[in-house]
Amino acid sequence: MMEPDHTPCPITISDAAPYLGRPRPTVASWALRGWVDQNGDRHTITPVDFNGRYNAARYWLTDLQRAEHDTRESAYSQREPVTA
Repeated sequence: MMEPDHTPCPITISDAAPYLGRPRPTVASWALRGWVDQNGDRHTITPVDFNGRYNAARYWLTDLQRAEHDTRESAYSQREPVTA
């Protein structure tokens, strides 16, 4: 998400899930437990703050996008392949 002046702003897991096209529990798993990329390297995300609704953690959308990208083609992914 971006503020009107095009500076990035933090986003909650619930708000990020639709942008990423993944279920909320999947995005929550990346944020809370981390993920393993295609090279076998483990990554984690640190919350920006806890100023979301009901003090929910907020993250940079770019960090969550990186998690989605890294896990998209992972051998461990349970995501169905997209067919055109």
